[in-house]
Amino acid sequence: MGTEPVAIWAALAETALAVAIKETTWAYPILETVHLIGLGLLVGPILLFDTAILGRTGGLSMRGVRRLLLPAVFAGLVLNVASGGLLFLSDAAEFAANPAFQAKLALIAVALLNGALFQARYREAGAADSRIGTGGKVQAAASVALWLAVVVAGRMIAYVG
Repeated sequence: MGTEPVAIWAALAETALAVAIKETTWAYPILETVHLIGLGLLVGPILLFDTAILGRTGGLSMRGVRRLLLPAVFAGLVLNVASGGLLFLSDAAEFAANPAFQAKLALIAVALLNGALFQARYREAGAADSRIGTGGKVQAAASVALWLAVVVAGRMIAYVG
């Protein structure tokens, strides 16, 4: 990592908002709690959706499963981006240098790309579950693995670096 990015991260960690997050007793624990709630809203429905793709719909159509779960996914994503950004800001230089954090961001990028590609490819397949073939099932299995890896990498941030 060059000196410019390190200086940028250090400067971010010294902003008034970052200092307030660090120095306010309940700010960081509240942000972590919001991040955990967002994680549940994001990853839980994704895992349910993916298991439905893998043939575990319990009699629901894929369109119904999608309509039921995706709003929670988007709500969880918004909560996690907002709370995660604020948590990052509180100690940007340390987080940016943490290999587990870097892995988490890379895994999130790949998982989101996988999900976007799946949605673009199979958006119309909801009424005909059989149109989600082997490729879609491979994407669903990859999604499960990726999101579980995101959770593990996120947890490892506290122990790596």
